[in-house]
Formats: sequence, structure tokens, C-alpha cells
Amino acid sequence: MVDLLVSAPNSPKPGDQATRFWQRLGSLGGRTLLTVLVLAVLVAAGDRSGFLSDWSADRRFTLSPRLTALLMAQTDPVELVGIWGVDEQERLSAITALAMQMGTVTPKVTFRHLDPELQKPLVTQFAERFQQAQPDTLYVTRGKRAFTIALTPATRLVLQREVGGALLTLAEPDLQPAYLLQGHGELRPDAAAPDSANLLVRGLALAGFAVTRLDASTAQQPSPHGVVVVAGPTGSMGDHDLKILAQHLQDGGGILVLADDRAPSDLAVWLRRRGIFLGDLGPKVDPAASFGNPGLITVSLRRHFVGQEAEFPHHNLLLDGPLLNPAHPVTQALIAPGIPLLSPWTAPVYPLMPDLKADSGQALAQRYTELGTLPFIAEPLLRSMPADAWAKSRAEPLTAPANLNQHPSLPLACAVEYQPDATSVQANIGGRLIVWGSRQAGSDAVLIQSNFANEQFIRQATGWLARRSPATDIPEAEFAAFQVSASDNSLFIVMGLLVALMPCIVLGLAILTWWDRR
Repeated sequence: MVDLLVSAPNSPKPGDQATRFWQRLGSLGGRTLLTVLVLAVLVAAGDRSGFLSDWSADRRFTLSPRLTALLMAQTDPVELVGIWGVDEQERLSAITALAMQMGTVTPKVTFRHLDPELQKPLVTQFAERFQQAQPDTLYVTRGKRAFTIALTPATRLVLQREVGGALLTLAEPDLQPAYLLQGHGELRPDAAAPDSANLLVRGLALAGFAVTRLDASTAQQPSPHGVVVVAGPTGSMGDHDLKILAQHLQDGGGILVLADDRAPSDLAVWLRRRGIFLGDLGPKVDPAASFGNPGLITVSLRRHFVGQEAEFPHHNLLLDGPLLNPAHPVTQALIAPGIPLLSPWTAPVYPLMPDLKADSGQALAQRYTELGTLPFIAEPLLRSMPADAWAKSRAEPLTAPANLNQHPSLPLACAVEYQPDATSVQANIGGRLIVWGSRQAGSDAVLIQSNFANEQFIRQATGWLARRSPATDIPEAEFAAFQVSASDNSLFIVMGLLVALMPCIVLGLAILTWWDRR
């Protein structure tokens, strides 16, 4: 009798059970586990080798090359001291990581954290040394001086810029004064939007100035070595304060004026006697008149920023490239980066040189000769695009004139340098004046946006007015990764892609998938 062993076609073979086990394990996540293990090995290898790669959207873990260069250039010990409690550790973890990274660039720079509750003796010592020790604050200290950086929800985005500015400020042995004139409706630090100027004051501090307030009621003569900032007055200046400004120029000081169509007439006349005409220098203007004509703004239908309609709807100008003077130190450094300036509600600013060829220029030259104005050199810094912009009042409708293609380029900001005055307290040094026809160009609403170079312009302008060498640029704020600047046409195209094209593509793919499976 022969026994036959017949295997069924579907009977398991030796090893099949082990194969099915691994298949079941794979279906439960074996491949995922294998991927995780491979990644863990790669991370461990990268950690041991010291290799780092920042893939975050805003590169939050990478130090700016500008800041790295500033840190490497430190010759004296610099300490970053963070004062915050245990409860704030998680919220400030990104700031802690960046500060620790700054402290590893060079042995001259270190970082330490002080807890106001757990390390009271050390905090007390810090307060005795620098006369301040506020919680939720990062201090940059050098020698006997400390620069304060308050920690807010937005600090991480500007931390590198703040530390860079602090390093430049602490490197100055003696801070030059910057005076913020107040009392005539100017932008001010304690005002609400759109008149707030906190970032303007902060920018001056980061540029290495000791900022003080110059009130109209108690105004004293500022130091001739400082810069006076006249940030958009809307009320009468008065003879007393205008004499202070005149004396400051006579003594070889510098003045930065931000003024638009709302500038008071006495300031317009004061500027006119010093070589600047604020307003439209058209055929209707009487060149011999004793009053100013600032009541016009410059508008463009093409070169403007789209957004924030409540603050400056279409009444703003984007200025970059050929619209900046490449020969002047203030604007020369702003051309290469390619970041535009934003100039909202901008009045034309004409330099009134004696060789102005228009009939009004000849009359104005005669007028200035009679007034005894010191000889000066005036250069435009910013211009509008030819055949693109025109001047109008705020009340007029936004309608382009029929002859727009014949409109010339309009000057929007000018720099004036005067010959030394014989009575100046600074021998052989003449005064300097910069006028930008936009009050809001220095407001918080504009300076907070890093996709515009307004802060850099003000820093370069005050540096030139103070007769400094070209300023070392500090790191930029890290807002760019989260902002999109687009024209009306670009927004229309994006809206079409989102509303029409993308849904059609998704529906088409679904139909093709259904047809293929059918």
C-alpha cells in the first residue's frame, strides 16, 4: 500500500507563516518604523558631525551674516543677559536659543540667563551695576553700559536687528544727541496710530543716538553736534521754535524734516528761505509770495503699494532703483538691496538752486539774494517716475490728467548743505538739512514693515546729518517670509487660480480617476 502525500494548492509552505508575519508587521507600520530608524541614525550622525541645516520658513535658527560679522568684530567683552522667570521659559525658548547661538560665535560674546526669583542676589548686582534690571528683558552689556531690549510677542522677529543695533550703539564712545521736536502736532511716541513714532525713536537709538524730547513750551537750544527731527508738524511752529531751528543750522547742526501737505505755512516759508519749496512749483505759484504752498500731494496709479487701505489708499508711492539718487551718500546705500521706500501722502519737495531755469527760479534766486540766505548746495534724493505721477489736493478725485504722459519727474525728498556761517560755534562747518515730503513715512505703521527701506533711509539720513561715516548696516527684521507684496493684477491672477483653475483641476482629476476605475 502506497501512501500518497498530496499538497493542496493553497496549503501553506514552510516559511510562509514567517513571511505573512512580516507582511502583517509591515501593514502595522514596519516600513514607517524603518523610516524613523533611518532618520534617527541620520540625525545622530549629523549631531556628532556638527552639521546644521535650517529648514524653517523664516530661518529662525540662523544668524544673519551681518550680525555674525558684528559679533566677530567685537574687541571688548559683550554679555547678553536675559532676565525672566521659570514661567516664561517656554514662551521665550526661541529667544533663548538665538541668544545662546550668538554667545557661541566668538569668545568675546557670552550669554547668561537670570531668574528674578531664584537668583535675586545676581539680579541685584546687575541692577546696581547698570541701574536697571527689569523682568522679561534682554540686556546687551558692554563695559558700564547696557542696551535694553524689551521682550514682546514680536521680539523674536526683530531680535537680530535689535542686538545688531545695540552692538553699534555700545561701540560709540559718546552718543550724539537726537532731538525729537514736539508740540506742533508731530508724530510722537505716546500717540495712537497713525501718529505714533515709537519705532522712529527706537530706530534713532539703534543708530547710536541718545534720543531726547524737545518740547515747544520749554525748548532750549540743542547741541550743534546733534540732529533735530521734525516729524510732521501740522500746527503753527511759532517764531520761537523756528529761531531755534535756524540757530541750529547756523551752528552747523543737522535737521531732518518730514512734512506733507498739512505742514503749517510758517514752516513752509522757513524752508523756502533755506532753499526748499514744499508743494507744487507750477505756473500758478507766485515766486515772490511770502507764504508756502504745501497743500498738494503726489499720486500714482501704477507705482504704489496695495494694502492697508484705511491708512493710505492709493495715496502712496513705491520708490526704488532709478528713483533714488545714486550719487548721494544717503540714498546710494539703499539702491543695491533693491528694497523700495514707501512714501505715503507725499508733497513735492523742490530744491531751489539759483540756476533753476524756470522763470519762477529766477525770481526766487532774486528773492533769496534779498533775504541774505547763505549759499547752499541742494540735491534731490527721491523722485517720482516721469509720466507716472502728478500733484493734487486730498479732496480732488483720483483721476489721472489727460496729459499725464507729459508730466515730468517730481522731486520728493532733498538734501541741502550750507556754507559755514561766520558766527557758527563750529568753525568751518555748515548746517545740513534733509526734507522728505511725507509725514507718514516715519510712522510706526510704515516702519514696522520690513519690506520697505524707510528705517534704513532715516538711519542713513541722520548719519549724514550728524557727519558720520556711512553707517554699518544692522541685520534686517525677519518679516519677509510672511509677507506678500502684489499689484492689483497679481491679486486678480491669484484669485482666478484659487477660485476657478484649482477647483477645475481637482474635479478633472477626480473624473479621470473614476473613469479609470470604472
